[in-house]
Amino acid sequence: MSITLYFNSYSHRCLSVKTILLLTNYDFNEKIIDVLKGENLKQAFTNINPNQTVPAITKEFFSLFEIFAETNLNLDYILIHYKIKLKQIHIQIGIKMNFLEFQITLKNVI
Repeated sequence: MSITLYFNSYSHRCLSVKTILLLTNYDFNEKIIDVLKGENLKQAFTNINPNQTVPAITKEFFSLFEIFAETNLNLDYILIHYKIKLKQIHIQIGIKMNFLEFQITLKNVI
């Protein structure tokens, strides 16, 4: 069964998690949460993540969300749960001239 990623495309933490999912070719659904419109404060999203922050990941009755602004928990879950054999992943996201510029370096790929 696929997972659902709740994210906002302006958040570098959300983009980190989404990038890992895309790089690993795992099937996932995505749901955009517009934090500027307060969608993260609605009860439906609060049931998924009591902290009302993105990114959040759900799978069946399991929910994983950002704790204390640590997206590493989401990334570790994806890498460990799906047994992805990447020893080290470096993701740098910079903003230039209103465009997102992605520089992804994969090192020590097994």
